[in-house]
Amino acid sequence: MVCLSLMENSIENNLETFKKYQNIIDIVELRLDMLDNPLKISPLNIRLMFSVPIIITFRRDIDGGHFRGSEKYRRSVLSEFAKIKFEYMDLEIDTTFTDVESMAHSLGVQIIRSYHNFNNVPANLESIIRTLSSKSGEIPKAAVFPANSTETLELFKVIDSIKDIKKKIIIGMGEYGIPSRILYKKLGSMLSFCSIKDKSAAPGQLSPEDMIYLYHVKKISKSTLVFGIIGNPVMH
Repeated sequence: MVCLSLMENSIENNLETFKKYQNIIDIVELRLDMLDNPLKISPLNIRLMFSVPIIITFRRDIDGGHFRGSEKYRRSVLSEFAKIKFEYMDLEIDTTFTDVESMAHSLGVQIIRSYHNFNNVPANLESIIRTLSSKSGEIPKAAVFPANSTETLELFKVIDSIKDIKKKIIIGMGEYGIPSRILYKKLGSMLSFCSIKDKSAAPGQLSPEDMIYLYHVKKISKSTLVFGIIGNPVMH
């Protein structure tokens, strides 16, 4: 699936962005940390506005988001959104909002358990992914920052050792992580994120137009052949 991260400061602007791309994307991520006042927004109205599955995300600044407030406030916002049956809710590896998780599970909302590393690709990536998937029914999401092509290849190598984890999201951030976004199906990832060009949700994220019309990600499969080009620079 191609997931559009909605990064506007109002639901109205997010809805406008969604309508522009609704014919080419499969799912949206609603970034609550970007909204002016998420507690004043009706989760039910949001659910009715969008015709595709929704990932609810309230990202802290330490995880690459924009929220710098208290965990008490973040929990209260997520509690309100956990009362409505959205398809997914993204919670960080160290977030323990037991009440929020219980409400979400009771409605059949799937928890995406995420890990973010903006420094490198950790040597124990497999172990981290298994920790993320240790709770029954949760989907592991690992977003790491390869510093070179060798580290990018490590993302593809780890896939062989976690084939038993059916649902997962593996992301390489930054310039060297772009191949992982385009070849997400070869990584065994259930989705790849994109965002509009002036509202990037993470380093290296591509636009919906580039994902679909330039790189044709929906035509790529696990059996797609991959070739390398040696040169400097090669991004062009």
